[in-house]
Amino acid sequence: MSSSFANGAWSIIGLGNASIVGTPTTYETTPGVYTISLTSAGTATFAFGSTATAVPDGGSIAMLFGLSILSLGVFSRRVKRA
Repeated sequence: MSSSFANGAWSIIGLGNASIVGTPTTYETTPGVYTISLTSAGTATFAFGSTATAVPDGGSIAMLFGLSILSLGVFSRRVKRA
């Protein structure tokens, strides 16, 4: 973590983890760099950046897509018979 004060602005920069919890999705904890800036004018900003890459989900999306295509095929055959 580092801190600096220049030109009427105070900045804090450090390493940390971002965790977002919400409904219906909870995201994985992500490591990154955060920056907090405060100015003498009373404004404040917060930024978080990460270079972490997404991890593949193991094929569950492909499996669900294939299952939906199969279901559409079965449904269309039943509709044609009726």
